[in-house]
Formats: sequence, C-alpha cells, structure tokens
Amino acid sequence: MITFITAFRKFKPPFDKIQFSAIYSWKANNIKVIAPLNEVGLKEKLKNQDNITLIEGVKRARELGFNNQSPIIKDLIDKALCYIDTILVAYINSDIIISENFSHIIQKIIDKYGYDFYAVGSRLNIELKECINSSEEYKKVFTQEKENYDESTSSDIFITSKFNWRKIIYEMPEYILGRWGWDNYLHMRGEILNLKKYNCSEILPILHCKHNFRHIFLQEKAWERKAPSTLYNMALWERTRSIYGTTRISKWPKMKV
Repeated sequence: MITFITAFRKFKPPFDKIQFSAIYSWKANNIKVIAPLNEVGLKEKLKNQDNITLIEGVKRARELGFNNQSPIIKDLIDKALCYIDTILVAYINSDIIISENFSHIIQKIIDKYGYDFYAVGSRLNIELKECINSSEEYKKVFTQEKENYDESTSSDIFITSKFNWRKIIYEMPEYILGRWGWDNYLHMRGEILNLKKYNCSEILPILHCKHNFRHIFLQEKAWERKAPSTLYNMALWERTRSIYGTTRISKWPKMKV
C-alpha cells in the first residue's frame, strides 16, 4: 500500500526511545521502511526490526565537507525508490509517531484520490516520557496534551507516488537532511510541478516528540541556524525562494475521505 523512507539518528538519548516509539507505530501499521545505513551501530540496533531495510551508498553531508553523517535527501530518495515496490511512497522523519488507523486512512485516500496526489502533513508536538512498547501505551500517547506547530516549518511527512517523487527530486539541490530549508523546497516543488497538492495534517495526525538540537552543536560546534551545514541549506533555499517565492501548506486544500 505505502512504503516509508526515513533516516535514523544515532540511537542515543533522547533519540533511542523516540525512534523506537516511531518504529513501533510504523510496524503496528504493517509499513515497510527504507533507511540509509549512515550511522555506526545502526544495523545492530535494528536487527530485530524485520520491516526495515537498510541501504548503503547514500551520499552524506561529510562528503560535502561538513562534520556530520546526515544524508543528502535527494540521494536518499533516489536510491530508496529502487527498493520500493509500492506505488505510494512517503518520506517521514524518524521521530514521528503515526496513528493506529494510519494504514486504514491511507487506503481510504487511495480509494478517493487514486495515486496522483501530493499530500504533506504537519505535526503535533508532544513530550514523550517513555518508549512505546505496548498497544496500551500506543493508544495513550495520542491522548496526551499536544502543541501545534507552524505549518511552514514543521512538515514531517510527504506522500506521493513513486512517479511523482522522481519528478520532485529531478532538479533538487543537495540539501542536507535534518537542517533548515529542505522541507520548504519540497513544498515549493509541489507548486512548480503543479501537482495535485493537499494538506493531510488533520486526516493523518502525526506526533513529533520534543527534543533539543544539541546533536547539531556536538557535531559542528554551533547551534542550529549558525551551524555550517544549516547555513549551506539556507543558501540553497534562498536561490529557490528568490525565483519562486514561498508557499504554505495551510493554503492547500484539506484532504478529506
């Protein structure tokens, strides 16, 4: 029905419980996942996750001269698509928990819209106290108090067909995943290509687990938007923004089934 593409961070606090909780929700929905083998020890950490395929050879930020292992999103998607046999594909961030009925709603979306659409969803923010290890904990996490995020800066899931993904990444610059700007570019590609765009935030609620960005400081000795890799991404986005402007998914039609 649908396959996820993602990229895992190191399974160290707080990202160990966050990512394992996300994986629990994906597995509960019988979703296969393709991810790059970009961190030392990743294969061992995920050895019991039979729904996850790790692929090698994805270009990383280190190859552009930056001190981190984050993948280049264009290369990640390009290589991951070769391993996918479903028509529908989603890029999703590794710290995102999906709802219990996610796959059920995806089938309803396919029944109504077919496969020729581009749906982007924004997250709700939560404080994850414990790793999800049971269906009871899974249900409980969706009853927690949630915080809305600005839709222009918090898109965490992008859903479309394999065919559309090829078009989206065709001219994409080498954005570094996990740094500012790459999601803005994916929004704009929907506009440039005149895809059938939808905001799926309400119909497919997703939870983002709060965390700080200390990992960026440890890698690059600079906080968030001052990190060299972030400045690099911002410069790439500025070139696109100067030509096409910006877009917000809040202005896109809401997906309904």
